Amino acid sequence: QQKLAELKLTLNEKTAIYSSKGGMDFVGYRFIIKNGRLLIRLKNATKYRMKKKFNILEKYNPQKYEHVKASYNGLMQYV
Repeated sequence: QQKLAELKLTLNEKTAIYSSKGGMDFVGYRFIIKNGRLLIRLKNATKYRMKKKFNILEKYNPQKYEHVKASYNGLMQYV
């Protein structure tokens, strides 16, 4: 709070500050700091949504399925 006061910032009543040791969830990913390194993992709910989307596309729009699959494969190289 002292640092925020120096920057002329305030926290609202909804704000909470937690230790990053337990990791944090953000936009479908789980960010964890372990041994000084940042690990980024997909949440199980995100995996489920992706699988559901793939099954629907594969059945009803095979061409789009291939494009979406390639896109996700490119993204997963960084996770």
